[in-house]
Amino acid sequence: MLTPELLCRLRFTVRDLPRLRIEVETCAAGAGLCEPRRGEFVVAVDAVATNAVEHAGGSGHLLLRNLGEELECRVTDSGPGFSADVIPELLPGLDGAHTGRGLWLARLVTDRLTIAPNDGPDAKGAVVTLAVRLPEPGRGAPLGPPAARTTLPGRPYTHPYDRRPGPAGAPEAGPAEG
Repeated sequence: MLTPELLCRLRFTVRDLPRLRIEVETCAAGAGLCEPRRGEFVVAVDAVATNAVEHAGGSGHLLLRNLGEELECRVTDSGPGFSADVIPELLPGLDGAHTGRGLWLARLVTDRLTIAPNDGPDAKGAVVTLAVRLPEPGRGAPLGPPAARTTLPGRPYTHPYDRRPGPAGAPEAGPAEG
């Protein structure tokens, strides 16, 4: 793909977050991103969008594009700005805190995460860009970052969201094929 394909452009507040998740999920599926990577990407985008609402001005702007080899999402906010230095190396919150995991998780499950100052017309806030590799046409989904695929020896990787119940009477879904 020579030019990026715009999949979704959305201005959002806290009330729009459920719709944002649905839009990202729908667009990611349409771009060929398979589970469990699609669910991980939606969770990562939701974490970044929620941070924009809660910590950076109450609203944000999402831009989702298909770059051919990657699905890229940019979330722009109007807060004070921040850098990637705020993302801890280890899982935060083990000391009892219930916050600080969103950016850490987003970095863990995406193939690319960058944080830059907003250089747009307002010149205020941050731009968080997340991206995941898209599968090649006719092939399954790429497995993504090795850290996101660790499991116990001899056990297949199973994402928690793969255990969603199916239609009434249907057996519960098992591990994703991939």
